[in-house]
Amino acid sequence: MADVNKGRDTGISPFYIPCQNIHTILDNKAVINKCTVGGGASPLFIACQRNHLEIVKILLDNNGDIDKLRVLLAYKADIDKSTNDGSSPLFIACRKNHQEIVKVLLDNKADINKCTFRGSSPLFVSDMRHHIDIVKILVQKGADCNKVFTVMFQLVDSYY
Repeated sequence: MADVNKGRDTGISPFYIPCQNIHTILDNKAVINKCTVGGGASPLFIACQRNHLEIVKILLDNNGDIDKLRVLLAYKADIDKSTNDGSSPLFIACRKNHQEIVKVLLDNKADINKCTFRGSSPLFVSDMRHHIDIVKILVQKGADCNKVFTVMFQLVDSYY
């Protein structure tokens, strides 16, 4: 049996290639909600079924079907689970200007003020990218306007 963890001399592991492929496929405008012929399972369904959280995030970040997001939430998916840089699903939806996803996440009690590890809040990223409609939604839902960019405030506070 072959060693599935043995990489090439260049250090590339067997797992690297499929991970790279998903970005290549998405960059070339693949239809990500297309179901398989046999059982009707979409790529998002399969990623959820196999507990591939990072793939789920990538698919949802690239206009995954909002109805599937609702299904994930109905099955108690962690609505505030963050990526390696601390980006929550709400932060990513705000950054990408996905208003409907923002509304669904907020309606399901996503942490409206959760910042990335660098201190950026959903309100901050929405404002910086001029996503005015999302800024309005966040403010109406109670986003803390004083917690826009926490690292900046911490630096100012420590200076004085």
